[in-house]
Amino acid sequence: MNFLDHINSNMIILLAFFGLLVVLKAIFGKRKKKISGKFVPIPFLNSRAEQNFFTQLKNKLPDHIYVVPKVRLADLCKPENPKNIVAFNKVARKHIDFVLIEQSSSKIIAAIELDDKSHQKRDNIRRDKDKNYALSSAGIKLYRVKAARSYGKVIDSIFGELLAVSSAPKKVNKSDSSQIKYPSYCPRCESDKFHKIDMRWPNKGKFYFHCKACSYQSDSSA
Repeated sequence: MNFLDHINSNMIILLAFFGLLVVLKAIFGKRKKKISGKFVPIPFLNSRAEQNFFTQLKNKLPDHIYVVPKVRLADLCKPENPKNIVAFNKVARKHIDFVLIEQSSSKIIAAIELDDKSHQKRDNIRRDKDKNYALSSAGIKLYRVKAARSYGKVIDSIFGELLAVSSAPKKVNKSDSSQIKYPSYCPRCESDKFHKIDMRWPNKGKFYFHCKACSYQSDSSA
């Protein structure tokens, strides 16, 4: 065997070796790694502040409404384009503090975020903007509630607005109009300067709520 034949023989062996490595990597490289490491339990689902709000909210729930804590944002809305992976990752990695649903059907009514001091951080501000955009784009009502000790007024205002809007399409006799409870406090700032505004033509018959204190404006009735 001359020198060139020896080199060619070694090249064939090397190429065969690298080819074998490629095949082995294709076979075994795709195997998913098994979950490992030790896990420890998280004692409580809600923080103390969240549990305080949850308790007060639950005590005021109408009979047909149920509240669910810690819901993944991707379970509430999704990108219109299924191939938009960037948008999906934006909602898949976030959660909403509380979601109001109909007990009988689990239909989503509204979402509630409890905003404490942590929401003032730059990263959390960006996350909140993503949540606001996603839910608004999907047509899901979002209430942001400032963390406090007592939430009686703001909870009454939230349910007052939801019940008023859901009752809007139904024809109500003048004698029965007093039975509809409209919100009296702003869900954003809890001000009592929160008023029902009747819309004019061509939207006559519709209405919305406006706060003179913080300029918050609700969605118009259907």
